[in-house]
Amino acid sequence: MTDTSYVGADPGLAALYYLAGFYLFAAIMQAFMQATALVASAGVTPRDYAEVAAPIVRSIGEDGPMGFVKICAEHMTNGTHPGVADTVLMEAISVGHVIEATRAAGVDATAPEALKALFDRALAEGHSDEGLSALYEVIRPTA
Repeated sequence: MTDTSYVGADPGLAALYYLAGFYLFAAIMQAFMQATALVASAGVTPRDYAEVAAPIVRSIGEDGPMGFVKICAEHMTNGTHPGVADTVLMEAISVGHVIEATRAAGVDATAPEALKALFDRALAEGHSDEGLSALYEVIRPTA
């Protein structure tokens, strides 16, 4: 969010890009703090966990097998959500485990519970065997 990019003549679109970028930043930072609080319950310092978290966050945005931003963008654009490496059901179960561990550690579980609710909606809408990008179908506006 430090550079300036021209996204078209519509100032409303520029504002949406700004808000989307801010939300991405805030959600990533919240997830980092949530994960840090979880491992802190076992005595890990925020600085020590940052050494583990930073490469994970970086790899999600890069090319390669963990490049989920680009992988999911392609699937969302095509409207196909192959559940080859993961499925919505698998991810929903994993988020459930995160909630259990978070509660057991005495850490606030509001954010993981909200994420689980999104996964539960995707399951209810029949996306259980599809990949992670199928969440987009639950989130996006319907025409």
